[in-house]
Amino acid sequence: MTDPLTDPRALNLLAAQPDAVDALGQRCTLLACQAHDTSSGVRGAAGAAQWTGDAADTFRRWATKLPGQLDQMYSAYSAASDAPDTYGINLVELKQRIQTLVGELTSARSALGTAQSAMADAQQTLTQASIQQVIVGGLPGPGAGSQAPSPTRRMRPTPPAGQSIVLRGRSTRSSSRRYGCSMSSTPSAARPRTD
Repeated sequence: MTDPLTDPRALNLLAAQPDAVDALGQRCTLLACQAHDTSSGVRGAAGAAQWTGDAADTFRRWATKLPGQLDQMYSAYSAASDAPDTYGINLVELKQRIQTLVGELTSARSALGTAQSAMADAQQTLTQASIQQVIVGGLPGPGAGSQAPSPTRRMRPTPPAGQSIVLRGRSTRSSSRRYGCSMSSTPSAARPRTD
């Protein structure tokens, strides 16, 4: 399907001037009237009794063909004058419909552009939220689908196997046991040997 905003047929219809079509019909009517009047005048001159002689006889022989040709012109221009009238009326209606369609299509394209822009913004926001979720909550572990840690809860690092973490400012055994920490200020792996 072609785009009505760039289709040459639609552009030609939009560029068409109904007044020019009307003027063409009037011109055809004028030419039909002139052919009729000329035909009547030639017939009248050929029948004039006061003109005599060789020139008059030659003119009369010639004039018998001309009125018939002028009558054909009259018929053709009369028929041609009716076509632009009908076409002009249809052209005005069709042009109005195309202009309405162009306006609706332009509005629809604008609305589509706005919707696409909003969708792109929403996708970007969703991507940023997903990235923020990964930064705050970490990547999902092997139990995918488990609940991510709350971003307000402070995450505690897990020590490698065989090591413990010393929490500063914790002096009670209960807190040491609770967090799996030793009471010393230096991790056991970093203590100097006393051999």
